[in-house]
Amino acid sequence: MFNFLVPPQFGRLGTARNVSLCLDPCGSNPGHAHTGAPSSTLNGWPMGWSVLLFCCCSSLVISGCGGATIETGAAGAARTLSIDATSVGFGNVFLNTSASQSVTLTPVGTAPVTINSAALTGVGFTLSPAPLPVTLNPGQVLTLVVQFDPATAGAATGQLTIVSNSSTGALTVISLSGTGAPHEVELSWSAPSSAYDPIAGYHVYRAPGGTPSFQLLNSLDSTQTAYVDGAVQSGRSYDYFVESVDDFGSESVQSDVITVAIP
Repeated sequence: MFNFLVPPQFGRLGTARNVSLCLDPCGSNPGHAHTGAPSSTLNGWPMGWSVLLFCCCSSLVISGCGGATIETGAAGAARTLSIDATSVGFGNVFLNTSASQSVTLTPVGTAPVTINSAALTGVGFTLSPAPLPVTLNPGQVLTLVVQFDPATAGAATGQLTIVSNSSTGALTVISLSGTGAPHEVELSWSAPSSAYDPIAGYHVYRAPGGTPSFQLLNSLDSTQTAYVDGAVQSGRSYDYFVESVDDFGSESVQSDVITVAIP
């Protein structure tokens, strides 16, 4: 048994009321209150409440002349939504290439949480379809998939806004960021295992895909067996081959032609 005595400043001036709660533990009537007649004094206090609690049950409501209401149990259960990210960063993503990140939502309180909506803003960002609104019981999981597919080079930002009835806040905003990176083609080759003339360097040639219009792209010395072509455009294809060069500038037979399609 717990005996709570509320000082008079929390009651209504000029009156006091005896309040007792009769609780049927886990029965058909979880709790009901009986209120006695007003009195001028109560347990030595001129004004106030005296509340006797005899048991604990699944729910409890205490109210009196002060107008306050305290709820516990199912009616006052915590609806707490846990979100595993406060921001989502995609880093560098090549143009017209999609990258995905997940955001996980889980109720961690003692009551279900309803997720009403999820909205996304920001150029290049999209949200995969989700079954909203949805009510999740504690322990259930909803995964939202955010995608970043940049069409232009440079930094991009956005927001994912989640609306729910979580007791920790009905509105949750998650910041999004990513950078659209221009495409590039990385070429590499192996030096010839044997040659009549010492190799002085390499010539890299490129042509628009499917055409014979090869042009010298770059000249490299003999120590370089790799090259990065950053001057490519999305939606196009390019053909490449490499030739070795001796000290007199004479070129070897060309390597095989490789074709690279840019997304």
